Amino acid sequence: MIDLECPKCGRVGSVPQTKVNTRLICKKCLAVFHMGPTGRAILGEPVSARDPHHGHGVATAVKKADASAPALKLGELNYGLVGVLGVLLLIGTVYLFVAGPWVGSSPNLFPVAQEMAAALEKSDANAVQNLSASDGSNEAATWFKAAQGKVEELKKGPGLKVTAIVTSENSLAGTAQVDIFLIPIKAQARNEQIAREAGVSSKTAELITFWTYSRGRWRFDAKKTLEVSPVGAG
Repeated sequence: MIDLECPKCGRVGSVPQTKVNTRLICKKCLAVFHMGPTGRAILGEPVSARDPHHGHGVATAVKKADASAPALKLGELNYGLVGVLGVLLLIGTVYLFVAGPWVGSSPNLFPVAQEMAAALEKSDANAVQNLSASDGSNEAATWFKAAQGKVEELKKGPGLKVTAIVTSENSLAGTAQVDIFLIPIKAQARNEQIAREAGVSSKTAELITFWTYSRGRWRFDAKKTLEVSPVGAG
């Protein structure tokens, strides 16, 4: 295909290389023109159509050319590009079909993080084990024991509130970080001195935990948690 511009109105389109010296019509301005041997658009009939020696035969040929001549269409598709786009679309469709149920489709971690907070507040070791990855049960037990030491320490006094915040969540990579806060309830304590005199801790502890998305749900990665942020370090 050759890009060609109407010599009268400037409309751009493409025509086959075989249409050299063939009568063409612009659909925008209806100008008659032809493509010369050099690939330029020339206003007017091609030489063969103007040759008087062709007589009636030439006129008939011109009429046939009018009916079959490709109209100059703006933005005519490049079929090579269409082919490439088609292949890319096919690859994308197959990828989504194969990976679709898993890529970017993990459920929200927040409710699971709140389950972990509730388990710590209730000192429920079984709940923590159920939330952890099956291959990290020993690490989960070790982490829970250390975390409960902080929980019991801060529970002295009116009580303790445990809450969790999802600080990062990458669904594609299947990894996340949850910060768990141990917040003492300082009932009747209006300042730090009164809290101390009442025997209520004013310290807020933070436990950093790591999670992984595996087998259709978020799981507590106790092994990575102990390696990166051991409970006793804070």
